[in-house]
Amino acid sequence: MRRYLLWAPGVLACREGGVTGALADALAGAAVGTTAPAAGLRSRVDLPWDRPSEPHADWPGERWWTEHRGTFADALSAVGVDRRRADAVAGDVRPRYTDPERWTVADGARETFDRLGERGWDPVLVANGPPELPAVLSVLGFEFEATFVSAETGFEKPHLRAFETVVEWAESGSESARLWAVGTDYERDVEPARRVGVPGVLVGEHPEADRSCSDVREVAALLPE
Repeated sequence: MRRYLLWAPGVLACREGGVTGALADALAGAAVGTTAPAAGLRSRVDLPWDRPSEPHADWPGERWWTEHRGTFADALSAVGVDRRRADAVAGDVRPRYTDPERWTVADGARETFDRLGERGWDPVLVANGPPELPAVLSVLGFEFEATFVSAETGFEKPHLRAFETVVEWAESGSESARLWAVGTDYERDVEPARRVGVPGVLVGEHPEADRSCSDVREVAALLPE
C-alpha cells in the first residue's frame, strides 16, 4: 500500500507576507517615494484564495502573474503610487516572491519531512499559490512525489475539489493508497481533507481538531505506523 502525506506549504516554510509581502518589497525597492507594509496592502489585493468557492481556469506560468498584475497595480495606486509607476512595480512582484532568500524554513521541518519520507510517507504538496511554489520549496530542500497547486488545478483550498483531485490521483495507481493531511489552517487544510475521507494533523490549535500539535516535529508521533 502506498502512503501519501498531503503537506500544506505553511507547515514547511513561508514567504514573509506571502504575495503581498512580495508586493511590499517591490514597492520598497522601486524608490517611488511611497512605502506600505504587507499588512496594509493585503486588504487592497484581491487574490484567488480569497474567493475559494469560485473555481478558475488554469493559470500556469506567465498567465497566473498576468491575471494578477492589474490587482497589484490597483493596490499600489490606492496607496498613492502613480499608475504608470504602479504598473511597472507590479511587474517586479514575481521575482520578489520567488526569491528563496525571502523564505523561512520552519524549525525542524526538513528533518521531519525527511524522516517521514523514510517511514514510507510519500510527500505530496497541496497548496494555494502561484505556479512557482513547488520550485521554490524544492530549492529550500523539499521534493514532492506530486504537486497540486491552485494555479495549476484551478481550485483554491478549502474547495473540496482541491483535495478530491489528489484522492483521485492517488487511487488511480496500481496499488491501494492511504492518505493523511497536515496543515496549519483547520478550515483550509484539515477540515476539507476530512470531508473527502482524508484524516489530518493540525500544526496549531483548533477546538475541533482531532489531532493537533504545536510544532512540526510532533507530527510524526501523531501519524499511524
